[in-house]
Amino acid sequence: MWCIWTSGRLSNAGSAHGQARARSEVSTRLMTPKIAVSARGGTISWGVAVKKLRDSHITETPYWTHDAVAAGKAQGSPISKLFGWVNGAVLARLGLQLVRRRTPKRIEQTSFALGDTISLRNQALSAFLSTYFKKYDIAFDSTAAEAWIQEFDAVLKRSPISDLNGGMGYNNGLISYVLCRTLAPEAVIESGVWRGFTTYLLDAGTPKTARILCYDINFDLLEFKSSKATYFEKDVLENSDVDHSDFDFALFDDHVSHYDRLLFADANKVKNLIMDDDVSVLQAHADGWPPVPSTSMVFDYEAIPHQFEWVINGSNARADIRDLDVTSIVQNYIRIPYPELFDFTGYHNTSVTSLVQRREGADGA
Repeated sequence: MWCIWTSGRLSNAGSAHGQARARSEVSTRLMTPKIAVSARGGTISWGVAVKKLRDSHITETPYWTHDAVAAGKAQGSPISKLFGWVNGAVLARLGLQLVRRRTPKRIEQTSFALGDTISLRNQALSAFLSTYFKKYDIAFDSTAAEAWIQEFDAVLKRSPISDLNGGMGYNNGLISYVLCRTLAPEAVIESGVWRGFTTYLLDAGTPKTARILCYDINFDLLEFKSSKATYFEKDVLENSDVDHSDFDFALFDDHVSHYDRLLFADANKVKNLIMDDDVSVLQAHADGWPPVPSTSMVFDYEAIPHQFEWVINGSNARADIRDLDVTSIVQNYIRIPYPELFDFTGYHNTSVTSLVQRREGADGA
């Protein structure tokens, strides 16, 4: 359904999370980009050409493309393009725009357990998470985890974000919140802010003294701003004025190549990373703008094809991830996939997310 909305900038909200953020240039033949790293005043300077499509909330990538992008065609359905033309050619002069009416509530906001059932769920869920992460030497008490799950539910109910569709979802949001409470990071990088829901979780889950650096190429849809945060409307790789070294924590939900993000994290010795939309080769078609090469692809690099194809919203897509040097990443980090929580919450994980943790002893970590 479409309706008239007054004022404001029209952005490609229909592409939302699925066509979120990525980076760099599309070449005629997909090639691994040359990334020059130089130390300057204690910061890392990355010599990477970036082609950003700000109004669509995406940037192009050298690792994969699809026919619509290669042909320079606008994304979206014919009706979306029609209404885009009406907005630009007619309604903009009147200070009006057509927007799609969306249901702002997710299922976890409208359907949930109550009373003794929620207590039983929280006990089982906290015990499960405690056992699961203990296997990876991340220890936290199940009683503490139960309290953090209760906190998360309260935080979610107070969310100031008008529309949580396209975001991390209940399960991955809960796990990320519990990890924040467990690891208690003091210095956080967030790349891919969108409306600000994950910033909201980071704000609530980190210590009062924590500082957060928030990066996005377009803040037009931002609804929550944290008093702990400094905001940069640019890609994190473009900000050589800030020293990102030795950060406790980073959350990447920007649909940019995870490989490039992992190189950045490794160079800066970032200790804990949350990598959202961590699709495997078999799952690339399920994401509207996959962060190829994903973390999964990096850690399984020797076992997967380095050239592969899929269909994305009716367009043929192809990736070429040959000749990547993943050695340092795999040596210095461990990948921990988020578990599926449907058996406890009744909601399926809405995306594939992983925690990537720097190994003890890796360059002094």
